[in-house]
Amino acid sequence: MHPFLASIKHLCNDINNAAENINDGGCCVFAAKLGEQLSKFGKVSIRVIGYENEWGRNINDIREVVNDNFDVTEWQSNGVSFWHVFIEFKYKRTLYEIDSTGVYNVNRGQTLVPKHNALLDGCFTIDEAKQFASTPKGWNRCFDRNKIPLIEFMMDKFFEDCAKV
Repeated sequence: MHPFLASIKHLCNDINNAAENINDGGCCVFAAKLGEQLSKFGKVSIRVIGYENEWGRNINDIREVVNDNFDVTEWQSNGVSFWHVFIEFKYKRTLYEIDSTGVYNVNRGQTLVPKHNALLDGCFTIDEAKQFASTPKGWNRCFDRNKIPLIEFMMDKFFEDCAKV
């Protein structure tokens, strides 16, 4: 693994340990914040995993149907469950999937998508993910949103340190 991505993997691990239950209601927060930083280094898309019955759903099509593009409950009522939100990151011609559990090399067959879940077609922009993440409405309440400043601090410090190297 490229040293930069190995260090991202360590950052993910540190945040996963510091922010309990981040993938139970905070995954969009994580994806939006890390995606914004990673976009300086490669192409970033925010992807959504849904339930098995959501195969073939396309975020781009549903975006045109919903009234309030950043209301998670509006999206849920139109067939997007937000089972999990993660980053798809293209870095040096290799595609990766990233969430707080780590960095997965898609080109080598690694994936975050469980066998019986659906990876929805289309993706969200970083700005859209930031809008979704800005409110607790519709997200799993297990995630302690009071941890968001800590997550931001950890990411900012990491990327400040990267810039010094």
